[in-house]
Amino acid sequence: MGIRATRLNPEEFIARYGINYRDPAEIYQERPQFGEIPSLPFPVAPADQAVKASIPIIVDADTVKVLATQKVNRLALERHEFKMTLRAKYGDIEPEDIVQFVFAGRTITARILETTYRPDYMIDIVATEFLSSVSVSISGATGRPTEPNPVGTPASRYYHLDIPLLSDADDLGGDGLVQYHVLASAGQPYWDGATLFRKDASGLYQTVAGQTTNGLVGIALEVLPDWDIPYVTEFTRTLDLAILSGNTDVLASATYLEMMNGANFFAIGQPGRWEVCQVMTITSNGDNSYTFEGLRRGRKSSEEFTGLHESGDFVVWLSEENVQNIDYSIASLDDAFDFKPVGFGGTIDTTLAVNRTVTGEAEKIPKPCQLDATVVGSDIVLDWVRRTRIGAYWSDDGDYTAPLGETLEQYIVRIKSGPGGAVLRTFTVNDATTKTYLAADITTDFGSIPAQLTFDIRQVSGTGVICPAREETIDL
Repeated sequence: MGIRATRLNPEEFIARYGINYRDPAEIYQERPQFGEIPSLPFPVAPADQAVKASIPIIVDADTVKVLATQKVNRLALERHEFKMTLRAKYGDIEPEDIVQFVFAGRTITARILETTYRPDYMIDIVATEFLSSVSVSISGATGRPTEPNPVGTPASRYYHLDIPLLSDADDLGGDGLVQYHVLASAGQPYWDGATLFRKDASGLYQTVAGQTTNGLVGIALEVLPDWDIPYVTEFTRTLDLAILSGNTDVLASATYLEMMNGANFFAIGQPGRWEVCQVMTITSNGDNSYTFEGLRRGRKSSEEFTGLHESGDFVVWLSEENVQNIDYSIASLDDAFDFKPVGFGGTIDTTLAVNRTVTGEAEKIPKPCQLDATVVGSDIVLDWVRRTRIGAYWSDDGDYTAPLGETLEQYIVRIKSGPGGAVLRTFTVNDATTKTYLAADITTDFGSIPAQLTFDIRQVSGTGVICPAREETIDL
């Protein structure tokens, strides 16, 4: 990109700037005061243009003289107007800001006149050069303007997050699937953001998202062990991780109550096996590594992944400003797509594609809980408590029924031969959290009421996503 500049010759400068005002020393009559351009230190034709402004204020002559002189000097100093395109790092620039750029080896101090934000997150600006001398002219060089700091490469990473629904507001009410992701630098400094492209059915890459906040992502330095009671906080559990990208200032410890109210969510794993956790205590080790202590595991419907971790798993901070989501049609369930995270200033042709599958994890309903089986006469009555992926809250008095939050209420109940055994019988249960296992079926499956009964239950999603099942073995 180049800078297109307009240069004014000294003789084209505004020579005098006058202000009409009301002077209290002259019985509030309208009077003018003028500011004049300084003499230039080189032989040029004299500037002879004048501008006058009327300001209906009552003020003393000396103050107006200062204002007029400042104005004419500002007009003289800002005599080069130019246009340039900046990267997203300057996304907070506004008209009237004074900003420095390094271009073609020289520092340009500019006052911003106009900003235009483009769909690719670049910014077109119109500015005037703001200098301390009136004798310096702008060079005619071309190229990309840069900041005073070094500029990193635009290499970027796309983290495809198969995770449960993070916010009730993200849910599509059964009309589609939500897929989360994070865009981040590949570890280099001065990353300004990336545009996410996805290949469509015709084989063309289309823009689907963009992110200017560097995703906060780390890597686990140890294997996070399994935890089979994810409803219980592991107060002494620790996890060491090294930070790959992002602003670590947001990593702050939380009290137990703050955690229970939704603080400090993170995901650990890889695509297809992300576990969502929460952390209480966060300690910086001073070497770009951190220790998480006091973990709440298997949040929402991710408890099925607590035992699948490996050393080197990614750790992704799940704050609202760090994570984005894309909506997909229900027909996209289990479809694989090619994605390209193109860093600002990079090109799509040189960016490697990553292939990821839309799993509909945000539609998965957590496993039913409190499974029970009771012998009633010659029958066995199965009971359970449903959970929900939206609308949940903590009830202090314990009188709580999870909201349905789905387009239907349906459960699949399977009778098994034993723990982890073969499926002997399957029931579909609608609009109820109980099922009677009749004596005739018991006789067919076991001959008589067994000493123990193993069964599992999963709730059915209205979008066709297979939800996780909970298995229990009950002594009868």
